[in-house]
Amino acid sequence: MADGISVIQTAAMRARGLAWRALLCHNPDACEEGLCLETESGLRVHPVDPLAFAKWRVRASPDQIPAHVLITTEPEWTHA
Repeated sequence: MADGISVIQTAAMRARGLAWRALLCHNPDACEEGLCLETESGLRVHPVDPLAFAKWRVRASPDQIPAHVLITTEPEWTHA
């Protein structure tokens, strides 16, 4: 989570302070979204704009995250 906002991050994204905006899944046991993901903290989330997320996942390049779902966070290296 970035400041109380649910996010999806890979290690490369976290290192650069980037994240994909996500929405908390309120009922993961009955979720039919197909894109319900579990974060490292154990939360189940849905990516905002699932179609864009599915297309982006193929290459998962942090430089290709669409602006409307991009969240900037503090890069991981600043927490050392």
